[in-house]
Amino acid sequence: MAELSEFHPAIQQAVIRHQEFFAGKRDYLIKVIVPIDCKEELEPEIHFNDVDWQNGFDDYVRLKVENGKKTARRRLAMGIEDDTIPYYYPYFGSSIHHSFYGGQVSFSKGTSYVEPVITSSAQWKELRPDMNSPWLQKLAKGLAYCRDHGEGVLLASYRGANGPLDMVNAVMGNNMFTEFYDDPDNLHRTLEECTAVIMPLFDLQRENNTEIAGGRIVPMGNMWVPNDVVGHIALDAACLAGAAFYEEFERPYLEKVTGACGGAYIHSHAWPTRIHRHGQNEG
Repeated sequence: MAELSEFHPAIQQAVIRHQEFFAGKRDYLIKVIVPIDCKEELEPEIHFNDVDWQNGFDDYVRLKVENGKKTARRRLAMGIEDDTIPYYYPYFGSSIHHSFYGGQVSFSKGTSYVEPVITSSAQWKELRPDMNSPWLQKLAKGLAYCRDHGEGVLLASYRGANGPLDMVNAVMGNNMFTEFYDDPDNLHRTLEECTAVIMPLFDLQRENNTEIAGGRIVPMGNMWVPNDVVGHIALDAACLAGAAFYEEFERPYLEKVTGACGGAYIHSHAWPTRIHRHGQNEG
């Protein structure tokens, strides 16, 4: 774990305010978005769609980290007393959340896609997650590079993970939505299998990202969170399915994840439909 004193003073103060927020000693955090003009200092960017993902990934990460540090230093020098913490994670699209199941990965229009590996929930026994898959190892390597070369101004954050239903949706495709009706028993078995890999995916990220003052950075919202909190977890599929399906098919499995850690930072498209309920009167 890096000592807090190893980071820029503004980052130290922002982390302390996040700690106060999680300890209930502060009711709010402030994040300021401001344009950073340092183009003359940056190396020429490689557009996402032009990256050689098989052979040029290391160069892509190095470029992003070096430019990220220059941008972070310029912002920190502005002296804005807010709670923004400069961070980086290697982005290569949504496929990173489930590519380790072995589906074919393709890149297009700023993101990546993985072909489903099963067509029905009855095939759940065929799922073979591989935490040593080349894509996950690229993620780990990219996080570790930022962690080791951030120079006190750029932190390697979490990348995130799919929630249980999003994971099933990824490995089965949209056939999942008819399985709610056609084969709920096997859908539950598929959910068991997919839920089991969510914490190992976060563990891999925690082994390689930046630990600072007993916590990590969740990029969505730019939040410092205690070490036992993970994030973000995407619950997009439940937003498409609706509240009743969330209650039966996602909530029990999401609670297995949060029960194995100290809580989770959730990514959702549900606002303000109140699909995700965790109490009698909660939205």
